[in-house]
Amino acid sequence: EKQVSIILQSVQQKDESISVLRSDSIKQCEKQVELSKLLQSAKENSAYMKDGNEQLISQIEILRNENIELISSIDQKQATMDNELEELKALEEDKLRTSNELSQLQLKNAETKWNEETQL
Repeated sequence: EKQVSIILQSVQQKDESISVLRSDSIKQCEKQVELSKLLQSAKENSAYMKDGNEQLISQIEILRNENIELISSIDQKQATMDNELEELKALEEDKLRTSNELSQLQLKNAETKWNEETQL
């Protein structure tokens, strides 16, 4: 009977050990499931971020090309404005020269009239 009691006690201890191991094993499995979920979520987030980064890179490239076109357009307009300014300066110089010539002609005309009137 003592031997049976010892065997029974040993079986109970082993049963308790098995229960503890089973419980620990279940906890480990639950942790592994949670880690798997986190890993899957991280993979999805990484894919989402990669896609978002690729879209941003594409948009940046589009904006860069638009900026290049705008700069080119601005340069062309600046060149046109510079040419127009030079033409305006030339016209202003012609106007001033013509005005001076007209004044000289008017002065000569006035001198001629005065000379004619004083000779009479």
